[in-house]
Formats: sequence, structure tokens, C-alpha cells
Amino acid sequence: MKLHVMASIPVILALLLAGFVGMLFLEILAGKRRHISLVYRIGSGLYLVIYVWLTFLSRTPAASARIRLEPFWSLRHMYTEKGISLTVVREMLLNVLLYIPVGSLLSGSLWDTAHARRNAFLAGACLTVLTELLQYLLRLGLAETDDLIHNLLGLLLGMAAYWVAVHTARALAG
Repeated sequence: MKLHVMASIPVILALLLAGFVGMLFLEILAGKRRHISLVYRIGSGLYLVIYVWLTFLSRTPAASARIRLEPFWSLRHMYTEKGISLTVVREMLLNVLLYIPVGSLLSGSLWDTAHARRNAFLAGACLTVLTELLQYLLRLGLAETDDLIHNLLGLLLGMAAYWVAVHTARALAG
């Protein structure tokens, strides 16, 4: 994959997330509850296409499956003799950014109860485990515990972003 395409991925994800949260905020503020489901369907569909492309379709299978079960290895290897490894930092940030929309989309209209929040988190956790397992079985990249940790961080950030957007919109609506 070309460098300019890889460099634009975080920007595309950030713009999609900002657009989604902005549309959700406006819908809640306007009180048009029936339109939120359309926003979620469109947002979910777009995100699913991007997710599948980033995690599976844009990768070339390796000769053998690779796995790394050493938690936080990327933090230890982020610093080199030459300074901070931008490649490691970029991979960490991309994994966090990839799951922010997952947390927001899964929270959806289910946010009002602790049970629903737990289910949204468990569904996101299952998605990240399934993705890493499939990447391992299909020999697409390195299946690693750090990806799980960074994805779960992104999931929690997405759930928090949803909570902030909903409560801000409700407070402004009066």
C-alpha cells in the first residue's frame, strides 16, 4: 500500500467519526428520534466497509501465521536509540482510532442502562478478539495482545464520546 494512502487513513476515520457524532448531536438536539436509526444504519454500513477493508482486504497474507502474546510490548519498543519510533506510535494510534466508532455505534440507543453498556463493551471486545483470531488464521498481519488492548481503549473512548454527545445535546435541548 502506498504511503500517502496509509497517511490518510487516520484522517478519514477522524472525519467519519466527527461527522457521525455531529449528525447524532443535531438529531438529538432537534428531537427527531426516528432519524437516529437511519443515521446509525448509514454510519454502521460505512464503518463496516472501512473496517473490513482496513483489517482484512488491504493486507497481503504472509507465509505463516504470526502471533505475539506479550502485553504492552509496543510501549517498551516505542523508544529506540534514535528516539521515538513513529511506526509503532502510528500503529498504536490507528488501533485506538479504529475502535472509537465501534464504541459509539454499539452504544447507540442502548446507553441508558448499565446492562446495555456492559453488552456494548462485550460486543466490541468480541469483535476485536474475532478480528485478531481471523487475522491469525488467515495470516494477515500480526495477531497480538497489544492490538486487543489498544482496540479496547478505542472502544471505551467511543462509548465515552457517545455519552458526552448525548448528555450535551439533552442539556442544550433543555
